[in-house]
Amino acid sequence: MNTLEHRLHQLNILESSPFPADSPLWQAFIEQNSALFERAQANKDDNNVLLGLLTKAHIEAMAMVENQGQSAAHVFDAIKQNLGDEHQHKFELHSEQQLVLITHAWIYLQGYLALDFSLANDHARHTAQILTQHFSGDLEVRRSNFMQSYYLGKQNTSQQRSWLQRIFAWFKD
Repeated sequence: MNTLEHRLHQLNILESSPFPADSPLWQAFIEQNSALFERAQANKDDNNVLLGLLTKAHIEAMAMVENQGQSAAHVFDAIKQNLGDEHQHKFELHSEQQLVLITHAWIYLQGYLALDFSLANDHARHTAQILTQHFSGDLEVRRSNFMQSYYLGKQNTSQQRSWLQRIFAWFKD
């Protein structure tokens, strides 16, 4: 296990994701970003490095979806017209899934670090708008799903702090 994957496990990001930790999407993300994570770690806090890495990955994934979105919409329309609605769900766009995965991880970490809720909500809304515009789905459902990750991160950090506070209190006594 490399340090990026280890850090993602430590923060429960992999376990809290809507995608399984051993999914090809996670493996591709880890493989693509491990070297950058390790270089950026020198004398820096792991959480800040991970936040920067996920921010960079989110920007890149958004750009990919926006660049491919129009073409993808035409492909999905052609599939729907030629094969029907019942077959359309069998085709998935990797860039859409990658954006969803990265957004969940990024917003989870924002909750974990107790960053501004309204900013995380704005990011969730903007990402949901892009996904809904280029693909299908309900904007509010997508935004809410992303924000669930924020609350999971917030919950996990408070549990960890509570655990640490008990240990420090034990040593104090």
